[in-house]
Amino acid sequence: MRVYKEQKLQKMYCNNCGKSIEIKNSIIIEGVFTVDYRWGYFSEKDGKKHSFDLCEKCYDEITKKFKYNVEEREYTEFFNS
Repeated sequence: MRVYKEQKLQKMYCNNCGKSIEIKNSIIIEGVFTVDYRWGYFSEKDGKKHSFDLCEKCYDEITKKFKYNVEEREYTEFFNS
């Protein structure tokens, strides 16, 4: 759950456990799994958008219950100087 003031992110909480996510200057500074999903035509939720955030601990707890493991790949971030 996100709380905005004057269009700036002020607070953020894990939708599962309620943990406060650390924010500095409207920037999220810890691992968060964010979902922003628009349901499609073949769903009973067609026309709806669901959004939520999970802290890393809740993400790990939820995904370890999956029948099939989450696909995981390594990547490197490149920054322009």
